[in-house]
Amino acid sequence: MLAYVHSTNSGWIVRCFLILLISSFLSPLFATEKSLVWTSPSQNSAGSMPCGGGDIGMNIWVENGDLIFYLSRSGTFDENNTLMKQGRFRIHLSPNPLLQPTNFKQELVLNDGYVVISAGGTAIQLWVDVFHPVVHVEIQSKKPISSEISYESWRYQNRLLRKGESQQNSYKWAPPKGLPVTRDSVSASENEVTFFHRNPSGTVFDATVAQQGMESVKSQLLNPIANLTSGGRAWGDNLIFKNTKNGMYAGTDYKAWVFVSKKPFTRQTFRIALYTGQTPYIRTWEAGLEKTILSISPKTDRIKTTAWWNAFWQRSFIHAAGEAAEITLNYTLFRYMLGCNAYGTSPTRFNGGLFTFDPSLVDSSQVYTPDYRKWGGGTFTAQNQRLVYWPMLKSGDFDMMPSQFDFYNRLLKNAELRTQVYWGHQGACFSEQLENFGLPNPSEYGWKRPGYFDKGVEYNAWLEYEWDTVLEFCQMILETKDYNNSDISRYIPLIESSVRFFDEHYRYLAEHRGRKALDANGKLILFPASGCETYKMANNPASTIAALRTVLKTMGNKDSLLARIPEIPMRKLNGYTLISPAKTWDRVNNSEAPQLYPVFPWRIYGVGKDSIEIARNTYLYDPDVQKFRSHIGWKQDNIFAACLGMTNEAKRLAMLKLSNGPFRFPAFWGPGYDWAPDHNWGGSGMIGLQEMLLQSSNDGKIFLFPAWPREWNIHFKLHAPKNTTVEAEVKDGKVIKLIVLPESRKKDIVIMIDKKE
Repeated sequence: MLAYVHSTNSGWIVRCFLILLISSFLSPLFATEKSLVWTSPSQNSAGSMPCGGGDIGMNIWVENGDLIFYLSRSGTFDENNTLMKQGRFRIHLSPNPLLQPTNFKQELVLNDGYVVISAGGTAIQLWVDVFHPVVHVEIQSKKPISSEISYESWRYQNRLLRKGESQQNSYKWAPPKGLPVTRDSVSASENEVTFFHRNPSGTVFDATVAQQGMESVKSQLLNPIANLTSGGRAWGDNLIFKNTKNGMYAGTDYKAWVFVSKKPFTRQTFRIALYTGQTPYIRTWEAGLEKTILSISPKTDRIKTTAWWNAFWQRSFIHAAGEAAEITLNYTLFRYMLGCNAYGTSPTRFNGGLFTFDPSLVDSSQVYTPDYRKWGGGTFTAQNQRLVYWPMLKSGDFDMMPSQFDFYNRLLKNAELRTQVYWGHQGACFSEQLENFGLPNPSEYGWKRPGYFDKGVEYNAWLEYEWDTVLEFCQMILETKDYNNSDISRYIPLIESSVRFFDEHYRYLAEHRGRKALDANGKLILFPASGCETYKMANNPASTIAALRTVLKTMGNKDSLLARIPEIPMRKLNGYTLISPAKTWDRVNNSEAPQLYPVFPWRIYGVGKDSIEIARNTYLYDPDVQKFRSHIGWKQDNIFAACLGMTNEAKRLAMLKLSNGPFRFPAFWGPGYDWAPDHNWGGSGMIGLQEMLLQSSNDGKIFLFPAWPREWNIHFKLHAPKNTTVEAEVKDGKVIKLIVLPESRKKDIVIMIDKKE
């Protein structure tokens, strides 16, 4: 069973009062989020509850009387570029109150960002320090109890990756024969266990550089997985190391390092400190871990962490009652999951984030280790990643976006070197499926390529010539300045170089085909190009043109280059004028709708903008758009409908997109087209809901409720351009509250709750 209750954790709120007062005195309403409560244990890890903070995620559940949790951290890549979990922990109490189902309660306290499990007079609280990579486990009991706490690792020995298992890493379906994952180092003594994985000297980076002919510049390339060591130490008071034992969970063998309490207790604390670094020696890594441990100040850290989560919920929210209550709650739960990797060294992954669980519970045919997820660990598929980060603008989570922006910024030199090595001109070439060292995924690039084929292009029917996805992240960066007055100066070279690539490369290609670099109208000829992964060998795809035109206009002072960008292609079909996927294309390879990208993300067409009927006709009458329509996974039809003010359609798709997922935690969607929990499913759901409530125009207007059903009561707070926040409440079709900050922006509000489609 599950229920939703308001948090009664008044003790922590009182302790944080002064900090919260400073952080929230401008807010007219103290936002409180409902806690998620389960009143029965789970069957397995598929019934886990997320918890985290900073850059750490845990999957927590109770099974057969044991409290179990997986521990994950951003940036912990192995030599094959798998995103490894840091291990599994198991807590067994004696006498065991967690076997008492009558008063069992597991609660995710959203306001303060922690999980508490209670039964029989015992409570176990788990929380993560937002500002230090430390997990705290605190056990309190009315009566003396004993504990057995185990650290469990499936990487206790070298493991050969089985057929299909390399989908978790950068080799995907084409690993070298006998590819291993090297074992972790685990040592236990007294009351602590230290564990780490250190990448060996040869990694997938080296194989990829050789494959793609980049050896001449290898020494200049960023290599984020060389000498990477990740792990940590767990320790607790009143604990002593007992023994090791072997076991099996969800089809995977493991070894456990077991600690027991020295004597019965009524209070026990247990902590885990993590450290990840590219260190020349193990002792350097150990020094970094010790520094983390010495930084711990439990009371102060808890106050600061609680204050951070309280402020997180105050800066934006969407709350609804009745029919929309479930989807707005799931919006909130998913936003919590995003908040758990607010400050990761690596972006939140679209294919599970920090919260993947045993793969056989997602797909029974894939009985692999808990490190497994489809679509890799260090491979970033930009079309998916963007959906995780776009909603952070309207939710006001600007501090969480640099994790994604810095990913591209770190790789700028590598991307520019690719261009120089292959074609001899300037500009950064970022591929769609991009490794965390800036080169295309090696298996997507192609291990068996004809010698004559352009070395800069993936030998891949889906990904060839798809280079424009970096432009969405360039636009996100530019919009953080408009939304939050963020300092984006360090990203300007990235944006300039990404745009420059298209100008130089398509003139380069044209000059290698014929005498002229531009067409008869002085425009670039974007051929060969790609309309997403769908419209292949495209000439002037709408998605690329819309991207270039929008980024250049937002940058400003780019009139000369903007004049060389073609117009968005149109076509006539059954008497309707539609946005065309491209001027021409040779084949359809996937099921995306790039002809609607001028609607989202590029916002050339939409509510309050000219020629919206052309975009609506494209949504309604383009045969491919109709055929591809869905709410599953990364599908964006809910966003398109909302951006076009199509209220009934947006409502229908929002209900499908954000309703409870198939696992016990309602916001664990998927696997969809990718993996579970599907973060681009959740991200696209968030974007669609935001667009139903708030959109803005180029002339500064803010449209409220442009696609919101009149019958849905709603209370929300979202962010808008020009450093604006809007809080509004609708009841029975009437706006009963409207707070706009700064107040000077109130004149720009256009309320559309009574509009007709």
